Amino acid sequence: MAITNFVSTQFVWQLFNLRAELLPWFFLLQTGLLEGELPLLDLLGIVFGHLYYHCAKVEAIKTPGFVKKWYNGNSLSSELVKQKYSKITAEFQV
Repeated sequence: MAITNFVSTQFVWQLFNLRAELLPWFFLLQTGLLEGELPLLDLLGIVFGHLYYHCAKVEAIKTPGFVKKWYNGNSLSSELVKQKYSKITAEFQV
């Protein structure tokens, strides 16, 4: 589930703070102004990011059943993956 009311600020170029949800638009503007070309890839990133967020929020995107069954099973490969990700997540826990 996505975080909907989370506000995070990013320090941009050591000049000003910008809310995190505006950062893609800032990069789009930066590409347009500094490189002088149409920021098509930045715009596509924003469009696909919005599509993914919407689909995930209305639960149109779900993990396939065979992946859940494999991950929750006791096979050697799933155990190795679980161990690898438990080490990674331990580094990010506060």
